Amino acid sequence: TRGREVVGYIRRTVLVRVLEEALADGQLDQSSGVVFDHTAPLLSSDGSSTIISLARWMDRGPTMIMASTPFANVIEIMRESGVRYLLVVTDGVLVGIIKKKDVLEHIEYHHSVQRRAREEAEE
Repeated sequence: TRGREVVGYIRRTVLVRVLEEALADGQLDQSSGVVFDHTAPLLSSDGSSTIISLARWMDRGPTMIMASTPFANVIEIMRESGVRYLLVVTDGVLVGIIKKKDVLEHIEYHHSVQRRAREEAEE
C-alpha cells in the first residue's frame, strides 16, 4: 500500500519462496528492508542493512471490488476474468481478500444446506 492505498499484491506462497531463497543466499537478515519498486537502493541510507525489492513478483493491477459488492457479482467477476483472488477495498483501503477456493467452499456449503432442507421436507 502507498499510505493505506493498495498498490499491488503478492501471493503468500510466492512471498515465502522468495524470502526463503534470499535468506538461504545470505541476502536477508533481521535488519533487511523490503520495498515494492525497482528504484530502491540495495543498501539502506546508512549502509547498515540490505534492502530487497519484491517488485518483480508483485501484481500491480490486481482485481479489486468494493466491500459492498454482492456475492453474485463476485462469482461473475471470478468466472469471467478467471482470477483466483479479489482484493476487497473500502475507499481504496484493503479490508480483505476473497479467494476462489473460499467462494467454491461457500457455494458447496450453501448447496449442502439446501439439499438437507429438501431431504428433511420430504420426510
